[in-house]
Amino acid sequence: MNQITCTLIVGVTAISLTLAAQQPTKQFPHEEKTTAKVKQGESRGAVQYKIASWPNELRAGDCGQKPGTLTIGSDGSLHWEAVTYTYSTHSGDIWHASFNLLDKDGVSLGSTAYHDSPRMNDGNGGPPPKYRWTADDTYNGANFAAIVSVTEGYKC
Repeated sequence: MNQITCTLIVGVTAISLTLAAQQPTKQFPHEEKTTAKVKQGESRGAVQYKIASWPNELRAGDCGQKPGTLTIGSDGSLHWEAVTYTYSTHSGDIWHASFNLLDKDGVSLGSTAYHDSPRMNDGNGGPPPKYRWTADDTYNGANFAAIVSVTEGYKC
């Protein structure tokens, strides 16, 4: 090879290595998101409620979440309920879920940090045990009327 070819190869390799080093890496390689539309729920006293439900099972790596429900109160309350499980970890997987409340244009009206399921194991060869869990949080209730969908971020 001549000197120009060698210089070109070295330069391209250096650029490729630099770009690869700048790529963000996920701490959780199975991090996903899914969005659910909200439906009007019942009122209890002065508090109105909206419900966001994820009707399908979600999977992230070895873990799964059965359909979950987020109840959104006009008083700024959030209540999450779901059932989770894992297929292949004896030492304790944890399902992590966060929520982003969105208006009709997809603009965020509030979000939560990740909430953690109970530590799960796979049942050592039997059917995986199911773990029911709930979490409570808050958001700015002044945004209640504008909420039309919710994105669940999840990882295991």
